[in-house]
Amino acid sequence: MYGCTYALVGIGFNLVFGVMNMINLAHGEVIMAGAFIALALVVYLDAPLVVAGLAAAAACALIGMIVERTCLRPVRRAHYMAPLLTTIGASIVLLEIFIKIFSTDEWLFPTPFEFSQIKVSGLTIRVSYLITLGVSLALMVALHLWITRTRSGRAVRAIAENVDAARLMGINVNRLTSVTIALASALGAIAGVLVAVSSSIVSTTMGAEMLLKGFVVIVLGGLGSIPGAALGGVLLGIVEVVTVGYLPSLYRDFFSFGLLMVVLLVRPTGLMGKRVAERA
Repeated sequence: MYGCTYALVGIGFNLVFGVMNMINLAHGEVIMAGAFIALALVVYLDAPLVVAGLAAAAACALIGMIVERTCLRPVRRAHYMAPLLTTIGASIVLLEIFIKIFSTDEWLFPTPFEFSQIKVSGLTIRVSYLITLGVSLALMVALHLWITRTRSGRAVRAIAENVDAARLMGINVNRLTSVTIALASALGAIAGVLVAVSSSIVSTTMGAEMLLKGFVVIVLGGLGSIPGAALGGVLLGIVEVVTVGYLPSLYRDFFSFGLLMVVLLVRPTGLMGKRVAERA
């Protein structure tokens, strides 16, 4: 369950990097924003969880498009540090807005199945975990089909391969870039809602934590590889849960980053990353 959630975060990173060759450091705060928007709809408007999740995804897609238009597109051909600095600024703005509205306290995320469990062959499984797992897998399959089977998905892959050639072939690069970042932000928002549903807690610090996990996932799987992000996310989730199951929780990050170091030493491009030869 945790691995699939991490995979959604990593896929959002890799979508943006694959199309624009940029890292969006505001993605963590977009995840946090999605969780809080859903929380507000559930608590204050008594909206169903599905409606709240879809509304949060739509709102975060809009936030992602604003970030792309103001922080990424103007510096597309600038130094590689420029988008890092502009998206850090966007993340600070988003964080301060939600701190002003919701404070720095932890909030309880109520769900109708918070304490519901299913027992199968002696195993007790929380319903929220099954929902998180099912939604994550469904979204990953849907994204894979969109990338590989649709005309717009093939256009996105063409932009990732060569922006100038894609533009010469008549592809609207700016429009598809905005759509891709909106999609990545929507996936991040749903990941935030799923984390809130499974843990029943929402806080303004969750964005920084998910940002860090996202970096680990994309390095494990391979920068720019969507299947790699899915594999890296699941692998990271398994390592964390197994570590907590047998050792004190303090060792969780030790083994997670230890795995990251091993992968970087053995295969610097990640598990499914492509080796690129640079020639003069």
